[in-house]
Amino acid sequence: MRAIADTGVHLVCAAGPAGVAAGALLARAMRRANVFVAGMTVLSYGERVDSPAWRTWLSDTPALLFVGLGVTRPLYDDKPQLEIDAASGDPLAARAYRLAETLVHLGDSTWCAAVGLVDDDVPHVLVERALGRHSRDELRDIAELLDAGARGPDPASESLMALEMLSAALDPRRFVESVPGQLLKRTRALVRSELARASRIRPRPGFGAIVVEYESRCYLEDLVAARWRGLRPGTAVLVANWGGVDGVVSVTARAVIPEALDRLRATLGDNDHALLSPEAWDQLRTRLGVAPAIIERLGAAVGAPTLMN
Repeated sequence: MRAIADTGVHLVCAAGPAGVAAGALLARAMRRANVFVAGMTVLSYGERVDSPAWRTWLSDTPALLFVGLGVTRPLYDDKPQLEIDAASGDPLAARAYRLAETLVHLGDSTWCAAVGLVDDDVPHVLVERALGRHSRDELRDIAELLDAGARGPDPASESLMALEMLSAALDPRRFVESVPGQLLKRTRALVRSELARASRIRPRPGFGAIVVEYESRCYLEDLVAARWRGLRPGTAVLVANWGGVDGVVSVTARAVIPEALDRLRATLGDNDHALLSPEAWDQLRTRLGVAPAIIERLGAAVGAPTLMN
């Protein structure tokens, strides 16, 4: 990275606590090490860094650092590229912290790494170090705000503002009290309200599956599915959102028994979620024996209910 310090590096990271925390650590380290940060970009849910639009947007950058985006091959032939992602037993924020410390010492920034680690099931030494100066509630509060930013109606811009602020804030309190922090609090309130509305929608039964369908500009599908998956342990819960990404339906499936999702993986993939065309979702819903219904538009959507068939 030092070899391209003068020309600069464009940082591209995924939205959410892990991606933004990792990106902030790397931006901190580069600035302290006098590595020119040529720009920063955050990709929201459903966006692909290898899409034509993003390839054009990033084509003029001198070098690229992809953070938490699962990039497995070079996207350009004319510029240096580095990728960093989570690995088995090695979370993204922890890997980013180690990479950043090859440039400068970041002992005062363990709290920033802990924001991306605090909700993991496995304890981590960076969280324990951060807890020596800050409370777990403070770290979880920032993680919640970053998660809300990634789920809200404007995830890319809000997460980018959060990334800029997190890379500069001296401590958790200053981040929370900043303008981006206050905006994220409003988004968190909206996300919570949308989740409460979506969770009250009555599931529609089918053949070994139930479907919850709505329209919202917020990305909530995994949270709504998690709330219903215990209803019938051997039943797949599918949550379909018509409003999160323009022109497609965002579908997430969950089940207490993983085998209940096997028949869906040809359509939804191994991660049990996919962006489907309205026609593809209609075919899947029909195959599952779930009747069409009026799709409820939640508070972050505009307009009257419509019948999706």
